[in-house]
Order: sequence, then structure tokens, then C-alpha cells
Amino acid sequence: MFIIKSSTLSSCSNKTLERMINGFMAYPIWTSGESEEGNIFVNVKGGIIFQEKKVDAALQFSINKDNFRVRALEFNEIPQNRLMITSLLTKMCKAQ
Repeated sequence: MFIIKSSTLSSCSNKTLERMINGFMAYPIWTSGESEEGNIFVNVKGGIIFQEKKVDAALQFSINKDNFRVRALEFNEIPQNRLMITSLLTKMCKAQ
């Protein structure tokens, strides 16, 4: 989990992911695990405001050796597309 928290995105190199998420989500909860195939993942859940409403957001990252990627995003358990993932990460970067 530490590799994700301390990493930065190329589009937001001035903030770690932990700082981006903690500065944007209400009460973020970080968990990690391993899939049956041996893939390591990190989940972050917390509250955000989306279209002027409070929603529960969940981001999932996967780790492969020293690299990671954002695998999924859900709002109130509804899967979101890649465009929404990019949009959310951009807003997180611009937040305090």
C-alpha cells in the first residue's frame, strides 16, 4: 500500500496520491489485498461531492512490480468509465 500512497501521477507530479486523496475525499479508508491470481491491489473508499450530491467513491489501484495503475472507480457502487477516472484524478490534483 505504501508504494501507492507515496507515488505521484505524471499529470500531478507535485502531490503524492495520498495527499491528493486525503485532500479530496472525506474519511478515506485504505485497504489492500491480493487476488487469487496473485495480483496486488489497493482500494481507497471515501466520500466526495459529485454533481452537487454526496456520494461514496471507491478507487482501485493494481500493482505490478514497481508500477501501478488505476483499475476502477465506483460512485455508490456504480462502475465509472476511464473518462470519469481521469476527470476525478484531475480534480483531486487541483484541490487543496
